[in-house]
Amino acid sequence: MSSLICFIFLFLFSFLTSFRASAQNPFYLNHDCPNRTTCSSNSTYSTNLKTLLSSFASRNASYSTGFQNIRAGQTPDRVTGLFLCRGDLSPEVCSNCVAFSVNESLTRCPNQREAVFYYEECILRYSHKNFLSTVTYEGELIMRNPNNISSIQNQRDQFIDLVQSNMNQAANEAANSSRKFSTIKTELTSLQTLYGLVQCTPDLARQDCFSCLTSSINRMMPLFRIGARQFWPSCNSRYELYAFYNETAIGTPSPPPLFPGSTPLLTSPSIPGKSGNSTVLVVAIVVLAVLLFIALVGYCFLAQRTKKTFDTASASEVGDDMATADSLQLDYRTIQTATNDFAESNKIGRGGFGEVYKGTFSNGKEVAVKRLSKNSRKGEAEFKTEVVVVAKLQHRNLVRLLGFSLQGEERILVYEYMPNKSLDCLLFDGAQDLLTHAWRLWTNRTALDLVDPLIANNCQNSEVVRCIHIGLLCVQEDPAKRPTISTVFMMLTSNTVTLPVPRQPGFFIQSSPVKDPTDSDQSTTTKSTPASIDDELITDLYPR
Repeated sequence: MSSLICFIFLFLFSFLTSFRASAQNPFYLNHDCPNRTTCSSNSTYSTNLKTLLSSFASRNASYSTGFQNIRAGQTPDRVTGLFLCRGDLSPEVCSNCVAFSVNESLTRCPNQREAVFYYEECILRYSHKNFLSTVTYEGELIMRNPNNISSIQNQRDQFIDLVQSNMNQAANEAANSSRKFSTIKTELTSLQTLYGLVQCTPDLARQDCFSCLTSSINRMMPLFRIGARQFWPSCNSRYELYAFYNETAIGTPSPPPLFPGSTPLLTSPSIPGKSGNSTVLVVAIVVLAVLLFIALVGYCFLAQRTKKTFDTASASEVGDDMATADSLQLDYRTIQTATNDFAESNKIGRGGFGEVYKGTFSNGKEVAVKRLSKNSRKGEAEFKTEVVVVAKLQHRNLVRLLGFSLQGEERILVYEYMPNKSLDCLLFDGAQDLLTHAWRLWTNRTALDLVDPLIANNCQNSEVVRCIHIGLLCVQEDPAKRPTISTVFMMLTSNTVTLPVPRQPGFFIQSSPVKDPTDSDQSTTTKSTPASIDDELITDLYPR
């Protein structure tokens, strides 16, 4: 049991380590680097660009405000750049995202004179043009929640109106604030809450910021989804039915429901996403610590209870076992007659503990009789105890013990007889394991057939297919192609993560070596079906 506790500790440690790593790494969304103007790697412009990016990644950058713009060099090789961190994030998260995006910028857009990089936590932009204090409507990125709004017309229109009015209110608040950032939290019903976030680069004028945000909001409405986000280099907006920003850092008040009652306005469930803040990490650590404490208390309780049970075992229980053993005892002469006095012609095998004979009782029942060798002989009481234990075991992978016999020094075990076929054949012939079935359905593009019909109509098809997709990736034959636990976490919690098409998994229908009554043969079987699929990628990103 101590090894189990050690395993639990190691698992929790590795999970928290990977979770922390995934929480600290910025989440890449997209980038845009128009191939209209380029520069050589040793040009003056490239030197100025490296100087600008180094300034962004330095400790003196304005991470506390979440925004900074810099110019480097002189015309015509001057570079203008800025970074913008999401307004609800800490300076540490902002610094990490900016440094990460700077390191990736030159590899994602090498020798480009202008580019914009979108991350969950920040935006990085540079250009040979002076774009400061000017709204830019190029390099657009639109992302959408996979769930549609209710198909009922009046509910759909009502939802769109509510989202647009609340988001426009947030846009007005952002345009009139110095940080050009605002969030909203509105209870649509007692069961559903709308969360929204809007942000401009603080260098924009009030009217320019408001115009950019309202245009951004209008771009999302025709998608008819329960959640969406839109990015331009100058502003961005997002709404969801779950909390995707750090409410603690913002302190957004929760207004009363717009529509009293418990009936949901929408029929499509929301999908949790990546919040990008440390609150999730703290909650996860606390929950895991509580679960670990409960597990340890439960272990101590069960261990103490088990000890008391064994300490108070009565002699009557031992007597019951002996009575059971007596009911299994067979007459030695009956067994001797059934095997023709253990004739050589009846011998069907030899094991490590004795020889096995085929026997036929007077009623025609065939049995396998094992005659234990002298070097395996035990005392009568010990032998009976072991027989009782074995007789109580019932499993599809075990040959059933029918009885035993004691005659002087003879120790006889009588098993059921299985003619002409090995146990492996009987257990696994024509069988198909779950993984094989799932893979065949996937390759036939009928993965939803894997779902129990009782729940098939009560779940989102896109969610089910995505979970099956992730499951197949986790059992790829090549361990290097299996996602890490942090990657799986991101796949499950964010619908913007690109999922590679899985290859044939390493599935094998392999039987455990099960000894038959002869103790002389054991076999394993393997099934493997080759498959080939094109290297396609599935993505929910919609850059424009």
